[in-house]
Amino acid sequence: MGGNSAVLRNTRLVIVIAIAAIGCPAVAQDYPTGTIRIINPFAAGGTAAVQAQALSNYLSPILGQPVIVENKSGAGTTIAGAFVARAAPNGYTLLIAGPPTYSINPTLIPNVPYDGYKAFTQIAVVSRSTNGIAVNAKSGITSIEDLVAKAKANPNSVTFGTPGVGSVSHLAMIRFMEMAGIKMTHVPYSGAPPVVTDLLGKHIDLGVINLGPLVPGKKSGDLRILATTSIGRSSQTPDVPTLDELGYSGFVIEAWNSISGPAGMPDAVVTKLSGLIDQALADPRVITAFTGAGLEIKYMPHAEAESFVKKDSETYIRLIESSGIKK
Repeated sequence: MGGNSAVLRNTRLVIVIAIAAIGCPAVAQDYPTGTIRIINPFAAGGTAAVQAQALSNYLSPILGQPVIVENKSGAGTTIAGAFVARAAPNGYTLLIAGPPTYSINPTLIPNVPYDGYKAFTQIAVVSRSTNGIAVNAKSGITSIEDLVAKAKANPNSVTFGTPGVGSVSHLAMIRFMEMAGIKMTHVPYSGAPPVVTDLLGKHIDLGVINLGPLVPGKKSGDLRILATTSIGRSSQTPDVPTLDELGYSGFVIEAWNSISGPAGMPDAVVTKLSGLIDQALADPRVITAFTGAGLEIKYMPHAEAESFVKKDSETYIRLIESSGIKK
């Protein structure tokens, strides 16, 4: 009797394994059977919303189900992060986000109810946007070399404006000051537009923000962009060198966005979504939406995205913890 029970248990185990093996492709084949939500952690109308809507418009007819964008802003993007992190990992609740949600704000803000980037399955990285280090064209500073010389001669006298404490721009400058061996004074703002305004008015020495708002001033001759913080030159400013080119080897700190879901999503669903996002990013309508928002398309599939987000997040966490800006 005991032998028969053991055989029965083994038979059931084989059946379960067989069903699981057969079921994995079926998960992707059947998915989706209902509405997919892409959660945007920022206000409507921003660059994240533009990207999410462009992807939604492409994916909905292909998947045969509604793909809608929901805005859940607040608490430094962590409201949206927490909402997605605790959702069922079935591919119906997704997130468009970047460093503020995955690493910066979970490190800066006490008691965030999710474990940073570890709480998510990275489906694909979709875009990047680099920062520019800019000065007023009449400042007399014509190069990064000039800037470093001025900062070394007068520690803390050079001021730089960013969109806020703990922003990607702020952390980029913390890293730059470390590498250059200089000290400058941070002036935080509530966004990029006031940085440009005060840079034009000579109220600050440097403006360090996303390239998009700096380009009009560069074209008019009012601003000079000394360098960018990406690993390669931006298509928006192909004549502007990167810090890496200028001798700050390996310097790369840039904003980016990925599509993710809760940790533990089925591999088949992740693979299906990642492949469709790759197709979407080659669509002319999606390209127009992204570039119109000042973004560069940057696709990384699931495995590469997981590795990239982990490494990038660890860089931001280290910078925050070593800088003393943690609340």
